[in-house]
Parts: sequence; C-alpha cells; structure tokens
Amino acid sequence: MSQEVNDLVEGMDRLWQVSFMDLPDDIIVDIFKLLDLSSQLKMRVNKRLNELQCTVKNVLEEIEINLNSDESELTVTPTTSFAYPRPLELDQLEQGIRRLTANCKIARISIGIADFGLNEDYDRLLEILFSVEADTLCIYPWQAGIFIGAHVNVPNPLDFSQRFRDISIDVFCDSMTVQDLIALRKLMLEGPCKLEWFNVDISLLTRKIFVKDCFGVEIEESLTPHGRCTIYQCDGDLAEPELYVRHEEIYDELKNIEGGLLTSINLDRCDVNAPNCGITFRKCDEKPIAKNKLRLNHRYYSHHADLV
Repeated sequence: MSQEVNDLVEGMDRLWQVSFMDLPDDIIVDIFKLLDLSSQLKMRVNKRLNELQCTVKNVLEEIEINLNSDESELTVTPTTSFAYPRPLELDQLEQGIRRLTANCKIARISIGIADFGLNEDYDRLLEILFSVEADTLCIYPWQAGIFIGAHVNVPNPLDFSQRFRDISIDVFCDSMTVQDLIALRKLMLEGPCKLEWFNVDISLLTRKIFVKDCFGVEIEESLTPHGRCTIYQCDGDLAEPELYVRHEEIYDELKNIEGGLLTSINLDRCDVNAPNCGITFRKCDEKPIAKNKLRLNHRYYSHHADLV
C-alpha cells in the first residue's frame, strides 16, 4: 500500500511540474476555442502559439477602419466585446488586417475615408480589404461635410463581386469606368455572382455615359424660360429601352428591371458629388410601374429655383 501511495505522490509532483507549453497541440487549440478573440491574441507569445491560434476560426461582426493621411484607426467588433481604436501607422494597420482576416469569418467591413484623396499606400491597403471575404463592405465619409472631393480607388469589380454580398461606396469613386459598371451589371444578371447589392457614387457625366452605352439613351438638358428641360432621346434603329423614370424637381431617377435585377441611376441636377448620386444594382422582385415608363423625346421640366 505504501508503494502505491508513493507512486501517487510522485505522479502528482510530476503533474504540477507540467507547464502550459507541455500540453499537446490539440489541447491548446481546444483552450483557444474557449476564449474570445482578444484573449486569444494576447496568448500568442511565441511562434508555436501563434501558429496554433491561426487554426482557430473566429467570427467578427465588424472590422471598422478610418483612414486619413495623418493617422488611422482600427476597431474590431467580434461576437464578444473587443475593440482597440487608436492611431496606427500604415504598416501596423496592414499587418493587423492581414492577421485578423486570416482565420476570421467577417460579417461587415466598414472603411471611413477622411481625406480628399488617399495615396498609393492606402490604395494598397484597400486592395487587401477588397480581397477579403465578407458579407458587407461599406466605404463612407469619416467626417461630415466632405462628400465633395473625397474619393477612393477600387480594384477590378469583377474580382470583388465573388467575395461580398453587399457593397456600398458612398464616397466619390473616379476609378470605376462605364465599362466596369456594364461588365458588373452583366455578371450580376447572368452569374455566377455572390454580389446582390452594389452602389457607387460617380460623376454625373459618367452616369449619363452609362445610360447611353447600356440602354442607348442620350440625355439632353437645357435651360428654358419654363425651367430646366430634360429630353431623353434614343436612336430610331434601336428597340425602345425598358426604362422607367421618377421625375422630381431636383433629380430624375431612371430604373430598369431585368432578370430580377434593378438598375437605378440617380441624375441629381444640383450637386454632382452629393450623397446617393450614383448607380445602384440590386437583386429584387420589384415590378415596374407602367405609368412611369420613360417617354422618349418628351420634355421633362423642373422649376426649382436652384435649377433655373
């Protein structure tokens, strides 16, 4: 009996001498799974623990990044509370984003743009974010009142269309061409495509060219004693386009519904870079309203004082 007691005591002594790093990999991974992301990241004190943590899948509700030329902030919101907004250098920001997105399922990526333009380094950072898979991507003005001039460059839309379900670019985007927009619309119509909702703010000129190249309709505007006059014209050799118009004092909204895809073009007449002055593609079951069918060569007048 005394020998059995001695063996038990020696076994307990050996057990107390075992450190965390003596545990097998599968046990450490199971421990990681019990922790929130913040605690997991704090435990990455060596190469082995870092590699093991990378195998643990986490869920992030949102990655929020605010960018300007002076400082940037990164806020992360997983299913358990975890956030660290603070000024970050670009290299830190890039490293942090790569690390967070390596083993996380992300619901939403939010990018705030606070400058009138970002440099090439930030363009590289945006390319990284566009290469991540997430449900929603939203780019918006970080500070109020900077809609005019704030802009962003985006990579090839045919690439990111397979990684996001919803994309909203609510700052001025001068890198997307009419050809990009037409190709993206075609992909959303014909598939396969993950993207279900896309909105981008672009110049009034680009919107008009899109209407012409996509639907064969030219937009002619002029000032008359009766107010601003808008005429939609179409080449007589082309089939009449399936366009519907919502005519208001300060804007027209053109709509096309085809194959379960709504194409909406906002033609704002007051401020070409105001919010929501863009093009939207959205998968939906909406039905066109017959009375709103666009009347070609009809004179649409707007009498708002700012337009005359």
